[in-house]
Amino acid sequence: MKTMKTMKRVGAAGTALGLCMACQSGPADPSVQVVKAYYASGQLRQTSAVQHGQFHGPVVWYYRNGARKTTAHFVQGVSVGNTVLFDSTGKPVERHVYDATGRMIYVSFYDPRGRSSDGGLLPVIDAPDTILRGRPFAGSIHFGYA
Repeated sequence: MKTMKTMKRVGAAGTALGLCMACQSGPADPSVQVVKAYYASGQLRQTSAVQHGQFHGPVVWYYRNGARKTTAHFVQGVSVGNTVLFDSTGKPVERHVYDATGRMIYVSFYDPRGRSSDGGLLPVIDAPDTILRGRPFAGSIHFGYA
């Protein structure tokens, strides 16, 4: 992997986060770069696919101890598909599923042994038009599933 730049980011309070960024072009699409961020200690903090400054592809965040914290997939900066959250030991605790517009439509949880429970569809209601008294409803309602 060819390191293209090393940078130190400054947080909102002016404190240095000590992140080192290494980039490489993705094999399938040269406009997608694999970006790695590190804690000041040198431990991997994040790996991500980035295109035009936005997440585009798999993204993995890590705890300081090296265990996975979150795995997600993005398309042009929007979280789509599965996102899995892990505890500090690396065991999965929660799974979210996002539709193509980035709305969370499904959540499931994992038991202490790492087995997924039955999840459920979220009652996502999207009514772009308002219903006025005495007038027909001309909009659409989306309940979070196809």
